Amino acid sequence: MGKTSRTKGANGERELVRLLKEMGYEARRTAPMQAGQSDSIDGDVEVSVPGCMMREDALEHKWIHDWPSSERWEVKRRKKQFSIQQAYDALEGNDALAVRIDGKPWLVVRRLGE
Repeated sequence: MGKTSRTKGANGERELVRLLKEMGYEARRTAPMQAGQSDSIDGDVEVSVPGCMMREDALEHKWIHDWPSSERWEVKRRKKQFSIQQAYDALEGNDALAVRIDGKPWLVVRRLGE
């Protein structure tokens, strides 16, 4: 991958993290982790999102929910197009995919039921 592509990707990750933080999410780039500072190399951005652990406490009969969880998102920026097959490939090993075509808004893609 050339320097221009790496720079565009890093800028896309920074842009997405900034937007997520503006929306109230905790988010950070995982590039330092990918550079050997962590065991995990999946995902470009780590996002803390409200989870939903729907289980009933048998003793108290109440629902426990809204637990925060951390997800790994793959981030892709493209000039013109991004295929469905590329989305499936990018989701492999990640919780979500954030993709943006130049001049268009960000899209977040997830597997249904996860």
